[in-house]
Amino acid sequence: MGNIWEDKEPDFVNEKGVKWWFDEDTTRYGKLPHYKVFFIQDKSYLSWVIIDYRTNKVVYESQGIEDICVHLEMLRLMEEAE
Repeated sequence: MGNIWEDKEPDFVNEKGVKWWFDEDTTRYGKLPHYKVFFIQDKSYLSWVIIDYRTNKVVYESQGIEDICVHLEMLRLMEEAE
């Protein structure tokens, strides 16, 4: 699988050279204002991550966008149950 954002400059490149693109569509799909989804590319892999902006920590990472969407739905259901 190639980088689907290869024609767009990354939003962030960290000190290890990992490129990060904000995934607005998937973040919007999640309907959780304090969680953001990023697509990341390292030299050896591509994946998506969900970041909790309250803690600035990665809460989930997967190479499958379907997994990310299911995890967002689980997070939403857990928050609704609180």
